[in-house]
Amino acid sequence: MNQVDCKNIFITGVTGVVGGRLLYEILASTQANVYCLVRADNVQKAKQRIADILTVYDPQHKIFSQFESRTNVIIGDITNKHFGLTTEDYSHLVQKIDQVFHVAANVNMVASFEKLAEVNLKGTSEVIEFCLAGQIPMLHTSSYSVIGSKTMEPGLVFKETDLDIGQTFDNQNYEHTKLQAEQRVHEAGNRGLKWVIVRLGDILGDSKTGCYPLTGTTIKGIYYGIIKAIVDTGLFFFLKDYFYITPVDYAAESSLHLALNPEAYGKTFHIINPDCKSFYDFVNLIVDVGYRVKILPYEKYISLFRDNSVFKEGKIYSSSFINLLLFSDLITGSELSPELIDTSVIIDTSNAEEFLSKANIFCHKVDIDLLSTYLKYCVEKGFIASPANQSPLATIKY
Repeated sequence: MNQVDCKNIFITGVTGVVGGRLLYEILASTQANVYCLVRADNVQKAKQRIADILTVYDPQHKIFSQFESRTNVIIGDITNKHFGLTTEDYSHLVQKIDQVFHVAANVNMVASFEKLAEVNLKGTSEVIEFCLAGQIPMLHTSSYSVIGSKTMEPGLVFKETDLDIGQTFDNQNYEHTKLQAEQRVHEAGNRGLKWVIVRLGDILGDSKTGCYPLTGTTIKGIYYGIIKAIVDTGLFFFLKDYFYITPVDYAAESSLHLALNPEAYGKTFHIINPDCKSFYDFVNLIVDVGYRVKILPYEKYISLFRDNSVFKEGKIYSSSFINLLLFSDLITGSELSPELIDTSVIIDTSNAEEFLSKANIFCHKVDIDLLSTYLKYCVEKGFIASPANQSPLATIKY
């Protein structure tokens, strides 16, 4: 497959988990100049934010000379018309860019639909109009969570060609906006937009180094919050739901390859680890690494935190993950306990696997090697204790 030779790439969401790793991939494997849209007071602050996330994935600064010479900051906001740029600057940018990566998204799981729609819908529409104005190909980053309520339909196979399959989105505002964003991309295709959509899995760190923005940025991510709660307390609940662990390097490398291949235009790809494991399998791998974890029934687990019965070093234990879990339980109620839901839905990745295998792009299996890499990195960054230093575990006081 022949790749397009891009000279100037435009990217949104570059200071995020995926966007930062995508920038690294672009700088490391292409010669393109990169134009990064960033909300900031000035260019210096914006460039520092980009440098911070890039340092996470390039701690030795091996490509920082490329960053300095090939990265250009555009101060703007995707929720504003023409990104808030002057007519002259916008027109100049349209004429210069030959590939767009739209990665920016508001991923707040408890925000209102209206708040999420500002970035996820209005922002996507602004990026679409930019691409149409210059006949620029666009890669749109989405999520497998567009499946919505169908995740609770046993035996369903969610294909890469599926979009609206009758799913609903009760208490799933983020997921709803992502579906509607995809629909806007499809509609723009009827107006001439060349597009590729990638639906990402549950993004964790680099499969080779474990690198992930745990410190130095405000980004941590709910999945690392789960890991921290497990290690801190030594407790978790039985959950057979699938955990689509997808290394960020696989997401970035796949996105770049697909975007630059015209054969991918007009197609959606599930960039999700084909080696699908349940949360229970995931916790068992943590145990295999050497951590102590006691598995409780969900209702027992949630009631302990609801009643403030879990203590760590003399204080009531709380975390962003626990707070989100309590909020979710309050909204959905015990009738939707994870133990009572059959989520044996299969997220089909066959098209992505076939396309990427031709370029020797494969996803690391979810095994003890991968988990060891992730957990070792967390320990090195002081995010969690090592297995040898996990004690004292949380105590339960009724």
